[in-house]
Amino acid sequence: MNRLVKIRIIVNDILNNQPDLELRNHGYIHLYAVSSFCNLLALKRGINAELCTISGMLHDIYTYKTGSSTDHAILGSIEARKILSEPIVLVKSLVQ
Repeated sequence: MNRLVKIRIIVNDILNNQPDLELRNHGYIHLYAVSSFCNLLALKRGINAELCTISGMLHDIYTYKTGSSTDHAILGSIEARKILSEPIVLVKSLVQ
């Protein structure tokens, strides 16, 4: 299983645990759409598509995990680092 699939499993779990159904649905639409756009942009520019796709998938993860957008950029980067540091993901090269 590649790293992107593992990230999607983790993100899906976070979204499935979001009790606000509207926020959960928005999270699926938003995170997958941004992730796809990041992938296309990376392919067009000749840069690492996997890294860009994962970045798009995690860019607002804090908001969808907690339901709060307060300081979501800072707190989201902390949450993304936690996810990327999980042994199951094995993406230390993406964290460094």
